[in-house]
Amino acid sequence: MSDLEKFEMLDEETKQGVYDYYQDHFDLDDVADCLSYIEKKQPKTNKFVKFGLLGVICCALILVLSPVHSDYVSAKEQYNEILRQQEEAYNQIITEQYLYYEGLPTIEILPGNNLKAGDVQKYVDEFIRTQPQFLLDNCRLIKFCEPQNFDAIAVADGMDIDNRGFGTYVYASSSDFSITLQMDADKDYDQKGTVSHELTHIFDFAHANYYTYYGISDSYEWQRLHEMAPGSLGEYGRDDTAEFFADAGEMYINYPDELKEANMDIYNFMNNLYQMY
Repeated sequence: MSDLEKFEMLDEETKQGVYDYYQDHFDLDDVADCLSYIEKKQPKTNKFVKFGLLGVICCALILVLSPVHSDYVSAKEQYNEILRQQEEAYNQIITEQYLYYEGLPTIEILPGNNLKAGDVQKYVDEFIRTQPQFLLDNCRLIKFCEPQNFDAIAVADGMDIDNRGFGTYVYASSSDFSITLQMDADKDYDQKGTVSHELTHIFDFAHANYYTYYGISDSYEWQRLHEMAPGSLGEYGRDDTAEFFADAGEMYINYPDELKEANMDIYNFMNNLYQMY
């Protein structure tokens, strides 16, 4: 008696048990073995029997792969939920006025400004944490505002927003050793360099004497370097030694090779001062 005949003699409950067993234990290797057997042995059966065998194999594949597809759908749903939660967290408006990060100046969200938590975190990670620690140590406060509110805030702080025709987009304050920045997390201009520029102003303030709130940029040596090549670092600092110094700091930190080419004497001065390279 063949195995098939023996199987047909079983009662329905026992047959179902056999089906369930082979369904649970039939995997991709078994499918591969079946296909290999058909390919190599070439059984002498008519095409209807062959199609039947292929049908059985296809059904087995469906049974085997169905849990895999189910797991894929479940994983995709979980992944999409994680993305949704991350987006929600990114877009959450910060309600705290002050934020504190280890090793960084206090961050202040100026009143009346609605800033996304993700934008602030991105700005901090990309443009502030990447600054030299010795510059950050001199700064006490970093203030953030929305771009549309910046001019009003700057004017209230006594800033000249025309700034000799160059305009004012950020600024440093000698009164509280702070810098005020517009929250433009996705803008493509050199925001890291801009922060370096303002932190160099703070460094200058930190070395001031009793007679002026500027220090290094007001020294005889720096004044002489400026007089020798006032436009060597660009037009912004041509007529202002403090801006010339901030430009030099920005270039030294971020573009040292360009500073060497522009003015080697300035590079040597900044290297003696900052000692980064």
